[in-house]
Formats: sequence, structure tokens, C-alpha cells
Amino acid sequence: PNEAIDSDGDGIGDNADACPQDGNKSEIGVCGCGIPDSDYNQNGVIDCLENTVVPAGADLSSYVANAEPYEVFILMPGEFEFSQTILVGDNQAIPHPITITGQTDQDGNPTSMIDVGGLTHFAYFNGSGADGSVLQNLQIRGASDSAVRASNSSPSIINCTFTDNSSSFGAGLRLFASNSEVTDCVFENNTATSNGGAVYTLNGSPIVTNCHFDNNEADGSGGAVIVLSGSCNITGSTFTSNRADSYGGACWIASATAQISDCIFTGNNGRNGGACAVTSATVTFSGCRINDNNASSAGSGLALGNGNVTLTECALWCNTVSNASSQAIGVLFGPNYVDGGCNCIKSDCEVCPDLSLDSDGDGTKDCVDCDSDTDEDGTPDCNDSCPNDPDKVVPGGCGCGFADTDTDEDGTLDCNDNCPNDSNKTEAGICGCGNTDTDSDSDGTPDCNDNCPQDPNKTQ
Repeated sequence: PNEAIDSDGDGIGDNADACPQDGNKSEIGVCGCGIPDSDYNQNGVIDCLENTVVPAGADLSSYVANAEPYEVFILMPGEFEFSQTILVGDNQAIPHPITITGQTDQDGNPTSMIDVGGLTHFAYFNGSGADGSVLQNLQIRGASDSAVRASNSSPSIINCTFTDNSSSFGAGLRLFASNSEVTDCVFENNTATSNGGAVYTLNGSPIVTNCHFDNNEADGSGGAVIVLSGSCNITGSTFTSNRADSYGGACWIASATAQISDCIFTGNNGRNGGACAVTSATVTFSGCRINDNNASSAGSGLALGNGNVTLTECALWCNTVSNASSQAIGVLFGPNYVDGGCNCIKSDCEVCPDLSLDSDGDGTKDCVDCDSDTDEDGTPDCNDSCPNDPDKVVPGGCGCGFADTDTDEDGTLDCNDNCPNDSNKTEAGICGCGNTDTDSDSDGTPDCNDNCPQDPNKTQ
């Protein structure tokens, strides 16, 4: 072959490349071209000699059908055929746990893709016989009745992307009595005709960590997530542009216990609760940012009712209610809201300060640090919204670091007044500060530029 040709773009010419179509190998190695000489279990045995390596384009269902207990299926990058739902656990075709893991690109995004093609599920895990199963580094799309379903079983879901799945409940994940750990996953463009656009959990205690929920929809409640009964911990996750026709644009917690920590809710829409709705539940929000969400009826950021909710170190601002006649125009709607401290709750769009600041570096956040007075103004940082400005304890009209001075006493603060020494003007206009823009002869030329200010027919 021509020395200049490099078919796989690996920097080695085809004439010197034993695997000219494999960008990851230039030698055949142990497993051959197209299959990496990897060691998934890190036990010193190459995967292709121990585990099952599934090449792109293969029918994954056929490969998995005769799985051994705890067998690991390693998927190559690319798309896979899929002909039958993978059934794992008690009274299922595969009565023991398995692991299916794909590959990732340099940014950690899954590159092993499965289009379920309208079948009900990609995988169904049932009972304790499926416990210990793992799905990792997979793109799963096109399921018609929840991409992954678990009942009385707790598979681990790691770094998977769920896109364009549909269902009546939980288009991405439907969990019944499950304690699954869902980590580093993406749920995007999933749709439920009832509740839980992306995730539906009932009577379990799942843990959701560092996940992203974008553009999911529910015709009922919980645009991204619904938690019914049981409990759920959601940490470090983002909820963006999710929608529900009823309760909770991003999430609905009902008759359950939940801990929602260090999460961001932005641009979500619901009828009651632009970001989240809580009904007959006990929920703690801590370290959350909730902004630019919308409710069509009540609870622009959160709709709280018939439950016990605690907010700690949360920032809520610029959330809106589109129905101007609603009694819940504002941030919160409903009883039993407990202020756990260090919250910033605003009905306008003035951005909340960073509640994670620790100005004196003592390991205690400014908003709860009552032993520190960084600006030495006599107000401890825990009660000082401007901990670095000795002249202010609240941002006021001009913000921290800027005095709320009105030099000309015209009712407009200097920071917003382009003519701070002219009580008759806040903008320079044509004639400048200190000069009125009067046009005595109404000829369209102000007097300051009109040499004949009393003659409407002449300016010179």
C-alpha cells in the first residue's frame, strides 16, 4: 500500500499498520484487530480471553442470551442490533446478575449505542437474582415502555445516556422497590404520557448522583423525576428545560422522603411548581440553585403543600408565575416550609449571592459563620449579605461595594443616574447634564442648539 495512506487516522501508515482499519491498534495483539487488549476486571487476564467482547453491529440480544453468572459483556464503540429485551433475575431467561459495559470517548461520553427500536425495554431486572447487575457506558434510545425497568432489584446504572425513550411512567428508568444507584447519567428528550418523564420510582430508595436531566416531558406530573412512597436521594444533578402539565416541571415528590442536595433547576415548567412540587412528603433541599423556572398556576420555583419541607443554603430567584391572577405569585406556595438557614429567596430577578463563599477561609461558609466579620463592620458574616463591604450589610439598589447615594436627591441612585448632579435629569439627553432639553418654539431643535429659540421658522 501507499506509504502516505493512513486509513484509520492513527498516525501510522497502512504499510506499517497491522490493523489499518483500527485506530486504537497497530499490532494484532492477543485479541486481534478491532478488539482492544483490555483488562476490565484488572485481574491480569485479557478481556477477550475471559469476558465476552461484542463487536459493533452484532445482535447484542443474541450475545447476552446465554450469559454465565456475573459474566461481563464488553461492547465496542458503535451501534448494535437489538432483537429482544434482556430479561435478568428471578424467573427470567438470565437468572443471575450480568454486566454490560460499553466504551467512551476522550470526554467520557458513551460510544456504544443501542436503539431498542420500539421494543418495550432494553433490560428488565426482576428480584434479588438480578442484584449485582451493572449497565455502564451505554447509549440507550427508542424504548416504548421504559428503557430500563427494575422490580425488587437494584442494578447499578453508571454513565449511561437515555434519549428519545417513551412510556406511560418513567421513560428512561422505571424502578419498583429498587435501591439502584444511578450515577453520571444523562436523560434527554424522554417522554411519559403520565408521570415521570425520565425516572419513575415507587417504594424504593434509589440514589441519583451527578446526573443531567434535559428536555424531558410528562403529560402528568414530574417532568423529569417522580418519587412516590419510599425515599430518594438526588445529589449534584442538573434539571434544565423539563416540563410537566401538572405538578413539578422537573420533579414531583409525593408521600415520600427525599434529600435533594447541590442540584440546579433552571428553565423548567409546570402547572404547580415550576421546578418541583411536594405533596404529603418530607423533603430537604440543601445547597440548591432554583432560578428562571415558570409555573402556569402556582409556586413559581417550588409548590409546597401538605408536607414538611426544609430549605438550607438554597438560592431561589427570577422564578415566575404566568397566570397573573394566581394567589401564588412568588417563590413558595403551601404550608410547612422550614428555613434551615443561609437561604436567598427572591421574587425578582436580582441574582442571589454565592452561598458557598468562605471569605475568611476557616472552613465555615460566610452565611453561617457567626464567628467571622470579614469587613469588620460589626455585623457577623452570617447576617451580612455584603461580608466584604464595611459600609453595607445588604446589597441595596447598587449592590455590594457601591454606595446607595443619591447626590441630586432626584429619587434615582447615582449608580443608575447618568446625571448624578442634575436633579431634573437621569440621562444626558441632547443638551447634556445641567441643561434642560427645552424646545421653546417647538421646532424640533432644543434651545441649547437653537440660536433663534423663539422663532419656529429659524434656528440661525
